Formats: sequence, C-alpha cells, structure tokens
Amino acid sequence: MSRRSQANEEFLRARQHEADGNIPGLISDLSSEESLVREHVARVLARLGAAEAAPHIAKLVDDPVKSVRMTALMTLGELKANGVTELLLRGLDDPVPTVRMAAADGLADLRDPSAIPRLREVLATERDREVRFCVAYALVELGDKEVVDDLPEVLRAMPWRMHLSSEWKELKRIVEAQSAS
Repeated sequence: MSRRSQANEEFLRARQHEADGNIPGLISDLSSEESLVREHVARVLARLGAAEAAPHIAKLVDDPVKSVRMTALMTLGELKANGVTELLLRGLDDPVPTVRMAAADGLADLRDPSAIPRLREVLATERDREVRFCVAYALVELGDKEVVDDLPEVLRAMPWRMHLSSEWKELKRIVEAQSAS
C-alpha cells in the first residue's frame, strides 16, 4: 500500500471513529503515523470533552511535529485535565514560538494559579512579542494583578492585526480601567 493510501485510510478510520463517538478508537488513533490525523483526533477529543484521553494526548507534547505539540498543549488546557500543569509549563520552553503560545493558551484555559510564578518569569524573559502577549493574557485569565503594569508595553508591541482580537480588546480594557483609577 502506498504512503498516500495508508494516510487516507488512517484519516478515514479516524473520521469514522469521530462519527461513531468512539472514544477508545479515537484514543487509539492518536498513535497514527500521520501528524494530521494526530492533530485532528486531539481536537476532536477535546471537542467531545473526553477527559479520559488527556494522558494519551499528553504524550503528544513531545511529538517531533510542532503543529502536533501545539494542538496537544491547547487541547490539554481545553480539557482542563488534572495533572497537566507541568506539561503546559514545559511547553513554554519549546524552541518554536507558536508552541509556546499554545502552552500559554492552554494554561489560560486550565486556570491553575500555580502557573503564575512561571508565567511571570516567562513574561520577563520572552523575546517574541506574540508569545509575550499570550503569556500576559494567561496571567490576566489566572487573576494575576501584577501583570497589569506590563500590559501597556505588551499591547504596544503587538502588530495591528492583533488589535482586532477579543483578547487584545480585553487587555486594552484592563489597561484603560487601571489608568482611570
């Protein structure tokens, strides 16, 4: 069987498991050789709220494909899985900025306040402005009051396209409220 045929077969199998709501089948599909299948299945499991899949999705945090790592970090946060805070924090050290952004987003969704000290540390040292933005947003979501002082600089550094996002508008609202008081 050709590589392309095998990939199509794996994707069709995953789609059938999705249509059937077959959580064990989907969990099995997380070990597919196809990165697109692994990504798709992780997103489906999060959409289904399949918390039992968290330990299996957690294995994807070390995947060689950056988009799979990114998806795993985001879905673990969405699932609000127990015991994944350390994995998400470790994602903040990934060499790929989009993966670090996904880790920050996952931490924002997870809402574990124990992540605040590490997020503050990353905000102080991170060079990528979009990662800094995601980290600042995560700190706001976690209720960190100290981040408010850093928000004006974080917002100024963002490209204009980010000004359309609901997250940017939320951070801007916080800065304006702080200035008014």
